[in-house]
Amino acid sequence: MIKDCALAAGNRETGGILLGSYGQDGNNVTVSLATRQPRDSQSGRTWFQRGARGLKALLQRRWKSGEYYVGEWHSHPGSEPAPSATDIEEIEAISRQTAYQCPKPLLVIAGTSARRRINLSVSVFHDRNLVRLRLARDTDELWLK
Repeated sequence: MIKDCALAAGNRETGGILLGSYGQDGNNVTVSLATRQPRDSQSGRTWFQRGARGLKALLQRRWKSGEYYVGEWHSHPGSEPAPSATDIEEIEAISRQTAYQCPKPLLVIAGTSARRRINLSVSVFHDRNLVRLRLARDTDELWLK
């Protein structure tokens, strides 16, 4: 979903939210859904403001099956997937807002290229820092770097 949406957006940023569930220790998360850009979102070449249309109903439906808001994703067209200062500020603010109930939100950034390739970065806001995650060898699980 993230790859298709990021590439389809061309030279404009796009994004959405991540839904999933936490393990009993609160440190493991399984992402089950990355949404498309809500219709009321706004974007440009180097910026994205995620809208909220339709998300409340989606979150309420998913909550009944044990899935919750776990973070955000967005694209960086024609660029590396490194979090910007704005990205870090926004994910930090989300971690503090009680409405999100997500003290350790994930941030996924999809960097795209003209060759229709994509690079992902996955980070978690933890202990007042954005920590980049990496794939563990021989698995598809992410671990703290």
